[in-house]
Amino acid sequence: MALGDVISYYIVAQDSYSSPNVGSNPSAGASVFTINPPAAGIPPTTPNSYTIVGTICGTFNVGVGKDYPTLTAAVTDLNSKDMTCAVKFVLTDAAYPSETFPIVINANGGASSINTLTIKPGTAVTPAISGASANGPVIKILNNYTIIDGSNTTGGTTRDLTISNSSATAPQVVFIASTGTTPVTNITLMNTIIINGANTSSAVVVTDIGGATGGYFNNITLQNNRVQTAYVGMYCWAATASGNAADCLSQVMT
Repeated sequence: MALGDVISYYIVAQDSYSSPNVGSNPSAGASVFTINPPAAGIPPTTPNSYTIVGTICGTFNVGVGKDYPTLTAAVTDLNSKDMTCAVKFVLTDAAYPSETFPIVINANGGASSINTLTIKPGTAVTPAISGASANGPVIKILNNYTIIDGSNTTGGTTRDLTISNSSATAPQVVFIASTGTTPVTNITLMNTIIINGANTSSAVVVTDIGGATGGYFNNITLQNNRVQTAYVGMYCWAATASGNAADCLSQVMT
């Protein structure tokens, strides 16, 4: 096997009845079953599959001439790998003019309370991530245990990171989204300056990925952020379900 290979498989099993019953997983499309050993003459239409991916672990500098030239490149690489320890992307430039929006942080199978993802300015750096993203956000977070901390000191409360969307067409800045009924959890957005492109659209939104129904989320912290030019500074829409939207702390500084 090699990195990037997609491994497809299905399982066929039989029971111990005198005339064995045979079935497969997945089952759709499978037929012409035989026994001893159990087999499917016609395999399932869409077998199970997984992809061989690399791993990512540690602290990486993001900027011109660094580990990654852009945050887009850093997140793209993260999305293709499995986190095996905490990952930190340190923003070292004052501006990031070459990003591709939206920057989508996909769910990572290795994310955990130990294997967190942190995006944070370097010491004494005041970076700005800005550009036009019509009908959507600058940054979309689908991954659990993700932290955007805009302070350029450890444990600080200064707002040194600016994230802005200059589009006037249904813009957002940060979109935190669940997929289906699986909650997105343990996400922090703190110590940032958030600037939206129009006061007819919300700047920070927490909801379902489709945006048409309430989302499923827990342990979301929105703290010490300055929000400018938005219809609603921080908008959380949760589905009605037992235990949903628990421990959600929102503190908007204007």
